[in-house]
Amino acid sequence: MRFALEHCLAAVMPRRHRRSGRRTRAWHPAGSVRRSVQWLNAISTRISAAIGLALVAACSSGTASDGTIRIRQGDACPHCTIELRDSLTIGSSSGWDVLSPWAAIGLDHDRVLISDVQSYPGQLLVLDPTSGRPPIVIGRQGDGPGELQVVSGAWLEGSEVHVYDNRQQRESVFDSAGNYLRSYPWAFGPKNSVGSRWPLPDGGLLISATVRSREAAGNPLHVLNANRELVRSFGADTAMLLPGLIDLARRAVSKASDGAIWVGRINEYRIEKWSISGEHLQTMDRQVSWFPRWQSVETTDYMAAAPPPRLVAILEDPSSGLLWTMTVLADSRYRPTKRVGDAETPVVVSELDDFFDTVIEAIDIRTSTVLATRRFDEILGVAGQAIVASQYELEDGTIRVRLSRLVLDGQ
Repeated sequence: MRFALEHCLAAVMPRRHRRSGRRTRAWHPAGSVRRSVQWLNAISTRISAAIGLALVAACSSGTASDGTIRIRQGDACPHCTIELRDSLTIGSSSGWDVLSPWAAIGLDHDRVLISDVQSYPGQLLVLDPTSGRPPIVIGRQGDGPGELQVVSGAWLEGSEVHVYDNRQQRESVFDSAGNYLRSYPWAFGPKNSVGSRWPLPDGGLLISATVRSREAAGNPLHVLNANRELVRSFGADTAMLLPGLIDLARRAVSKASDGAIWVGRINEYRIEKWSISGEHLQTMDRQVSWFPRWQSVETTDYMAAAPPPRLVAILEDPSSGLLWTMTVLADSRYRPTKRVGDAETPVVVSELDDFFDTVIEAIDIRTSTVLATRRFDEILGVAGQAIVASQYELEDGTIRVRLSRLVLDGQ
């Protein structure tokens, strides 16, 4: 399992545990485009408690004239339901478990990667949940060799731990004991937003990122060589980068079992498959009333009205032949949280779980049919291949994170 901790997880993610009623609030300066974009991106990886609700959706089927495969509602598994199983709770040991609402959790090769800009700034925790031992601490805050400002990506390669620091535009490598080994500068410029990444057999790296250069702008996928130099960019038939608007070049990205890449557009239920060499192999789309296609949203006014749905994750489970999709959308309880026109007045972004739902669907890749759909009354995050994360708060204010596996029951 390979997962990259994204720097947008450090954005404010307030939530309330439904049992205790405790709230965590965060203040954002109104009118700030950067903060609005952080708030939007946080939705895609927000982790919170989940309560299941049923969802029924109608759709079309077949193949479009342009070769696009229509994902249809299947009837082969009428009793199938989506469940969260084999839960693992993070933050139940003593001495290191002081997690904040900014905690980002990932799972890679059965190791839990923990980044928390509030409780553990400039550090990555690597936990073996089967050992019973405290996690290994990677890095420390600073700008010297082996020091980190922001842990915006982390992954394992053999016995080595790789950490990407978006603020320093640098990848640092540590051994399994946490000792610093080497680093690579990423010379793309200061405004890159880097998401998921996968090591390549030749020592290179495939990343999902916003690279604001003439050659790469508007393409969501980029191949780097072993020296972390940009080799090629791909992932969009028509590259698009719109200043002042939500970046439509962003994609939900995951690795396919055959080595290709699944790419999902955030503004429509459309899933593409691309080869590492940059060839567009396949396109699937789904037409449902709860996810109409949208083109642009002004970020400065984003919080003033209910935002459109956003496809936040695509996860392939090779063992079951399923492709899981996760979409975050506003529910009927959404209310404006921004005072438009008053740039000096701070805004309280609260009760995100009450305002947004997560829709998860299980798609049979072979037949391009939806076997089950479930709507959760919370915002769920992604922590690995077919692994979701939920965050909750105890009565004493302690944060807990629960990792659960997506399971299609009744298949």
